[in-house]
Amino acid sequence: MTLGPARGRSFDLVFVGTVIGLTALSAGAIALGMSVESGVLDVAINTIGALAGAGAAGLAWTRFSEFGERPAALEASAFLVLLTSRGILVILAIVGLTGPLGLSLDAPQQWPLYAWSLARALTAILLILGAWQALRPSDARPLSSWVVAAVPTLATVVAIALLPAIESSLPTILDEAGFAALRGDPGGQWGMTSVGLVFQAAIAGLYLWGAGLHRRLYRRGNRRYAGYLSVALIVAAFSQLHWAILPGIYAPAVVPDDLLRAAFSIILLIGIEAQLRSDVQALRQANIRLEELRHVEIQRVALETRAQLAREIHDGLAQELWFAKLKAGRLSQVDDLPGDARELAGEVTAAVDRALGDSRVALTAIRAGLDGELPFGGSLEAYVSDFGDRAGIEARFEGAEDLPVLRPRVGAEVLRVIVEALANVSKHAGASQVAVRARRIDSTIEIAVTDNGAGFDVAGVEETRYGIRGMRERAELIGGGLEVTSALGEGTTVTLTAPFDPPGEPAP
Repeated sequence: MTLGPARGRSFDLVFVGTVIGLTALSAGAIALGMSVESGVLDVAINTIGALAGAGAAGLAWTRFSEFGERPAALEASAFLVLLTSRGILVILAIVGLTGPLGLSLDAPQQWPLYAWSLARALTAILLILGAWQALRPSDARPLSSWVVAAVPTLATVVAIALLPAIESSLPTILDEAGFAALRGDPGGQWGMTSVGLVFQAAIAGLYLWGAGLHRRLYRRGNRRYAGYLSVALIVAAFSQLHWAILPGIYAPAVVPDDLLRAAFSIILLIGIEAQLRSDVQALRQANIRLEELRHVEIQRVALETRAQLAREIHDGLAQELWFAKLKAGRLSQVDDLPGDARELAGEVTAAVDRALGDSRVALTAIRAGLDGELPFGGSLEAYVSDFGDRAGIEARFEGAEDLPVLRPRVGAEVLRVIVEALANVSKHAGASQVAVRARRIDSTIEIAVTDNGAGFDVAGVEETRYGIRGMRERAELIGGGLEVTSALGEGTTVTLTAPFDPPGEPAP
């Protein structure tokens, strides 16, 4: 997934603006000759760098261990080097060994320039390799992740431990004039020797290369964090150029290099926070999607169960009842059958016939919206027609063309209310006609059952009679309502309204 054009252009503006802004600030810092002495600030800057390295290493290692991202192991290794190199400076400052080891302006030595330059170069190289591998995935078997993570860090520790012992054999890359400039002494001259300048320029080039690769990663949409890291690496490149002019390794001097390293660390920490927030949002969305899939799976199982039950009713129970009705009918027609037996056979036939009707009701209710292919009106029209044939009442259905496909639960409850209303017409109304009208009103469906029967006084009848309470409760279960209108001699109208999407109902 790549970035959209607008977002890509915005990031490019930030990227280019960072380069221009740092160029201007660097020119100003060099012109002013910024250098102050503050041991506390020096330790604070190194502490921030160590914390940023720890956070970035932890984030990268999590990506590797949890998601198997091979480039993340290289990135974790790079930031472990950063953590180690900055952490050692903090520890040495706390235990008071900066002076004896040549890390102080009082008696500066050459080896710290080599050691921390190598650490910076190693960090840049590992970040370049990680970004390169992310941009060009390979099926080649990688080295052990523990080797990738541990060897560069151990190499950094070994370099810092051994370089003091060979201090006298190291070529000079910052002469006495350079140290005088760091201390602010008269006659000081900024800048390393030609060898040192080439060395630091090469490291700055590595950081710029890494910035470009991570910019490409961000534009591909891989990770939000890559954008922050690309900007941070630009800052690191400028920091390296300032390191070549006034290296910020000797306590208690605080120079532009130190401030740029602090900016690098802060950008890194902001990027970590932004990536964690993005990951949490993605996880939240994934959980929502997972919950939706769970509802869909539950509904799928329910629909399969309903379909199986419908087949069993149709192929088993209904056929057996029909067979029993035929046998009971033949029994009642047997010659010389006693009167009480004939009456009993007729009652059995009527009971079986009612059971057949009830099975049709159950089958229609189960199938209501089962396949999600036909509008609810199709199921309702089929039942109204069947009801008219069984009850001997002229029954018609009037449905609007825009009736929706109701969700299974809604369709089943609506149909049960209509079944109960039609059963009242058959049992109590004494009607010759009944009409069922269905229409859509915004996000609700309205169904009215109207008969031309005897009617009744609604206010004088308890809701338990005619099943009114049961119908009303069914309507409320799906967030709807029920209204009964009737008068003696003027028939009855039962009106049901129900929403398409009741609260808590999963999508079909």
